Amino acid sequence: MEHAAVIRTTAEMSVGRACMFAALGIWAACFGFITWPVAALRLAAILTTLALVVLIYKAVQAPRRPFRRTEVWILVRKSVDLPDAVAQQLISQALQETFWRPLRWDHGTDPMAVRWRVLASRRQGRILMGRDIGQG
Repeated sequence: MEHAAVIRTTAEMSVGRACMFAALGIWAACFGFITWPVAALRLAAILTTLALVVLIYKAVQAPRRPFRRTEVWILVRKSVDLPDAVAQQLISQALQETFWRPLRWDHGTDPMAVRWRVLASRRQGRILMGRDIGQG
């Protein structure tokens, strides 16, 4: 396997693991609000949007981050022997592509749709399924 493929696979594993930990944290926070389903959905929408913003920020910052300070480098440094400039380029590019990938899969529409639905229903005095606040 060539160096770029090893770095790309390692970046996918690293970012995927971080995303799963974020999803676990969002689930745990929402589970704490299980008796208030509307609050749990709002919290999920807000935290998911925050996770998407963090992914965007990390994708933008990836080219400027020193490759030696990344988890990818820690995982591949013994198996990949590259000059510093090439390693910087390969790791930065792999991380940037990997950070953008979850955003491309759902285009940010699912979390944003939930968030905007909650905000719109709140402004109209309604809660999610169109019920009035006073009925609930």
